Amino acid sequence: MRLLTALLLLLTSVSPAGPIVPVVGMTIDQSVTVAAGEHVLRAPESNRAAILVRGDNLIVDFSNATLVGSDDPTRPDLFSGRAIDVKGNHVTIKGLVARGYKIALNAADCRDLQLIDCDLSYNYRPRLKSTPWKEDLDDWMSFHHNEAGEWIDHGAAVCLTSCDRFLIRNLTVTGGQNGVLLTACNNGLMHSCNISFNSGVGVGLYRSSGNRFTMNRLDYNVRGHSEGVYNRGQDSAAFLVYEQSSNNIFDRNSATHSGDGFFLWAGQSTMDTGAGGCNDNLIAANDFSYAPTNGIEVTFSRNQLLHNTIHGCWHGIWGGYSYDSDFSDNDFANNVEAINIEHGQNNLIRRNQFNGDGVGIHLYERGTPDDWGYGKARDTHSRNYHIDKNHFSHMPVALRVRDTKDVFADQNVFDDVNQSMDAGEFSIEPDAGATTRPAPRSVPESLPDALLPAPLVDLPRERGTIRVTEWGPHDYRCPLVWPDVQHDPSGRTLLLFAPAGNRGAWRINTPALRDLPIEQAGLGMQRLILPSEGGKLTDLPIELQWSGEKPSVDAFGRNVPVGQVVDLAYRHFSASLKWEVQFFGWDDASDPRQTTRVFEGQPIASTSVDRLNFRSSGS
Repeated sequence: MRLLTALLLLLTSVSPAGPIVPVVGMTIDQSVTVAAGEHVLRAPESNRAAILVRGDNLIVDFSNATLVGSDDPTRPDLFSGRAIDVKGNHVTIKGLVARGYKIALNAADCRDLQLIDCDLSYNYRPRLKSTPWKEDLDDWMSFHHNEAGEWIDHGAAVCLTSCDRFLIRNLTVTGGQNGVLLTACNNGLMHSCNISFNSGVGVGLYRSSGNRFTMNRLDYNVRGHSEGVYNRGQDSAAFLVYEQSSNNIFDRNSATHSGDGFFLWAGQSTMDTGAGGCNDNLIAANDFSYAPTNGIEVTFSRNQLLHNTIHGCWHGIWGGYSYDSDFSDNDFANNVEAINIEHGQNNLIRRNQFNGDGVGIHLYERGTPDDWGYGKARDTHSRNYHIDKNHFSHMPVALRVRDTKDVFADQNVFDDVNQSMDAGEFSIEPDAGATTRPAPRSVPESLPDALLPAPLVDLPRERGTIRVTEWGPHDYRCPLVWPDVQHDPSGRTLLLFAPAGNRGAWRINTPALRDLPIEQAGLGMQRLILPSEGGKLTDLPIELQWSGEKPSVDAFGRNVPVGQVVDLAYRHFSASLKWEVQFFGWDDASDPRQTTRVFEGQPIASTSVDRLNFRSSGS
């Protein structure tokens, strides 16, 4: 009997001898400290957790322990199960390190949950199919539906559902797909977290309101990008804000080099009815630069975007169907278009700086769609803009307006602008009329204990540092062999990246190539140019080795000590082919899926190419 009692104490609470040793299937229902060391705990089933924390007013301290869910860190696409489930109120999880799971920590219906000083890196991420040369549409994500908890199937470091007044502080997540996914979580706080170099979403909100996210670093949460080849993003984002998530504050965050820096969509219920939206969010004093797609996307909603920095994106702000919104005091530079709003109404654009953008402000509509719920329920004409006190410099076009009514523009400054206004059919009014915009808000006071984490690595501030491998964005802490597709589409020029600040030494192991010179190319990069095969078919595996002068970390989170040799391989395949391509247009009567009649006429265009790679949104 005494032996049984001692065993139960070991499995469920603090043992008399000291901290608990965790085992699979354990339930923790008291405040405990977990024994130091690495504990391999495979979840018993894909939908169950290795450990259940259950009860109220608990503190569970994992500060010297690591939970491991898989013995093969090189296949994160096969990770399954959950490390921790939490059920209870006023629970604090401290210092948890968990890797190798589909979800590291999952909690539901837990009020006042606190996650403090946790590192939940290197959990689930899928193997991506897109290559440096071509996007694969299978890599696109969709988070649009979550009424039945669909988000949990995407995996994440943290999944919280109905966890009001949560606190997440000093959380680190890298080398995964998704960081923190929040469903129906209100009035929480997240600060001083570093969620960077993941292949999906940094922080996602669904029906979650009244929260604050401040002083977090969410850089390089990205997929679907190859600089100079395609920039799609595939719905990756640093912040994802969906379906009636309102009255949140996002301030002082770094969210650069992500698919979208900030992606807000009103939700399917708004699309169907025209009602609601992700409204009255304050997005202030953040850095959303170097997104392949949009620095900020806000659609079908009313929000305030103030004092943000947005450089080097496709669109600085994409604000389709935004209404009663405030876009003021933002810093735009070198975007293809700084602000693009279709079908917007009653928006304020004031005191922004535009420098080197292709177009400063683009306002327009594409007809008035009325065959869907939103279009039937609302007036979607582009109208009622107040544009004043903006400074436009060094750009082709400052203001481009099409099919927009009642635009008030005043006291804007144009400096080295080729065309201050590119105007179609629209009217300029001395006063755009009464507005229903909320009163302007100021950036809230910073929290005294909130600090923006340092970046994982020091990289140049440019979009070209995004390199997405089959396992997600490369974090420059390990060596990488990468084709220089932007300057040499043939694939013969390879770029060799040593870890940032750790030059080390490269060696070519392929016998036929050992005498090739490895050239210095700047910024810690070296270059290797493969010999031409004179237009012949080539299929050449290339094996290289690298050893560093300093410790490093590989793509799967494993430490690489000084001098340890890292094996790398790259397969160069080249087929000398020429494709003669003809394009035909068709209507219902000549649909090529039903008849070959379409090919009886003359092609509308023809071309000769060496790759069949026609982008879905290209010419």
